[in-house]
Amino acid sequence: MSSAMRCNEVIEEIPLYCYGEVTPAVEDAIEAHLASCPGCTRELVKHREFLTLMDDRADIVDTSMLASCRAELRTAIAHDTAPAQNHWLDGSFTEKLRNFWRLDIPFRV
Repeated sequence: MSSAMRCNEVIEEIPLYCYGEVTPAVEDAIEAHLASCPGCTRELVKHREFLTLMDDRADIVDTSMLASCRAELRTAIAHDTAPAQNHWLDGSFTEKLRNFWRLDIPFRV
């Protein structure tokens, strides 16, 4: 980004700026723009107020959904009767490994 940013560029970067996720050069450009632009400064204030409201809101826990998810997980675990396969130790792999020395790999020197 160039050092002189336009309003639409600053407004687009405000969310990342608030989280400290912009490069130092972009941060400097945003701050320089904000120093002389009351409209973008208002947008920054509104965004920070929004973030504060989001942080202050109470968490909503749907206990019925949590219970349902746990029940589905228990059912899925109970019905999973297939043993875990270890492909590294399965017979076909060890046979291939045993025959590895027979591979004809031409090398150029």
